[in-house]
Amino acid sequence: FILIGFAAQLIDGALGMAYGVIGSTLLVGTGVPPAVASAGIHTAESFTTGVSAISHIAHGNVHWPLFFRLVLPGVAGGIIGAYLLSNIHADTARPFVLAYLSMLGLYLFWRGW
Repeated sequence: FILIGFAAQLIDGALGMAYGVIGSTLLVGTGVPPAVASAGIHTAESFTTGVSAISHIAHGNVHWPLFFRLVLPGVAGGIIGAYLLSNIHADTARPFVLAYLSMLGLYLFWRGW
């Protein structure tokens, strides 16, 4: 777990994104149930994202009208996703989550290259 966290944070630090994608992909790929991987990644991201948000607000980098348009769909998507992951058997969800995260990770690498 420490090596996965290190690798994900190394790439996140270089690109400024992708910690969740890489961390989740590696965790699910090593056999961690998708709900457990999601919970671990989101717990870690809560702290780093919170500090980042405070920094962006302090520097005036937030486009508030866009924020308010995105907040409700974002919260709804998070709740629905957490509900689905916690109510679907891990063996059923694992291939779909792994495929989605792998495609997203490859896309991020391609954009960063």
